[in-house]
Amino acid sequence: MPSQNATDTPRQLPELEEFEVELFHDCQLYLDTCAEFMTSDPFTTNVIGVVATGIAKSARPKNDEDLFIAVRKQNEVVGMAMHTPPHNLFVSRMPTNPMAKLAHSLHEMRHQIPGVTGERTTVTAFAHVWTTLTGSKSKVLTAMRMYRLKKLHPPTDVAGSVRVADSNDIPLVRQWLTDFSAEATPHSPNDEVSKLAERRIKAGEIFLWICDTEVVSLAGISAAVCGVARIGPVYTPLAHRGHGFGSGVTAAASRSALDLGARHVALYTDLSNPTSNAIYQNIGFVPDHDGQERVFEPASK
Repeated sequence: MPSQNATDTPRQLPELEEFEVELFHDCQLYLDTCAEFMTSDPFTTNVIGVVATGIAKSARPKNDEDLFIAVRKQNEVVGMAMHTPPHNLFVSRMPTNPMAKLAHSLHEMRHQIPGVTGERTTVTAFAHVWTTLTGSKSKVLTAMRMYRLKKLHPPTDVAGSVRVADSNDIPLVRQWLTDFSAEATPHSPNDEVSKLAERRIKAGEIFLWICDTEVVSLAGISAAVCGVARIGPVYTPLAHRGHGFGSGVTAAASRSALDLGARHVALYTDLSNPTSNAIYQNIGFVPDHDGQERVFEPASK
């Protein structure tokens, strides 16, 4: 069954009745259905698009619990969301009423979500509706910002060069992805790191910066969806920081994406880390939108 509609109930507000929430398990059908909306907003939909495209191409695993969601007004898609447990619900930018319809529909389905992530205004509004419906509380775990590349200015004073990771690098990449998660996102569930390292290396998505024959920094980059390739993660071990290696490998990965036809390169930063925010701006990235990661907790906490 390619899709199903969440059931409306009288508890929903009258102004929400013109919207419909459609659930997809067929990722290619989902991408085809949402293509126009994704093209109109390629940045806040990018995370959803990358995951759905990977599953549609059998390049990443799909779980039976995964949900891909379109919010429609008549035949027009006006919002997108994705839930791949145990991760948060991820939402695109969408107006208030479609967002409220999404929250009401998921609640009526008794669908459990640990939190919500995405464009800040939509996340904040969704959390308000969700906590009202469930009696839970929400708190911000991470304040984020998505940057997009305006014009690339590669650093000229960084020692070393870049290469694409190969199968011989799997143990190192596996360890560094683990270290990055422990440092940057310790509160978030992580995919199976060994399989993730293998999958991203096989896809040519991991770039390594080499200095004096030693690997000193790493950057991942996704294949472009709707013209947007997204950098992440970027990781430099503590012993090698302060030498510009992260800037060098990020610029090199960005250059490769542009050479392969991406129209835009984007990345997320943690706003609590002023160093990374400054570094990316120095090589040509400018703010696109703010994001937020929230977690839901029982009201008794």
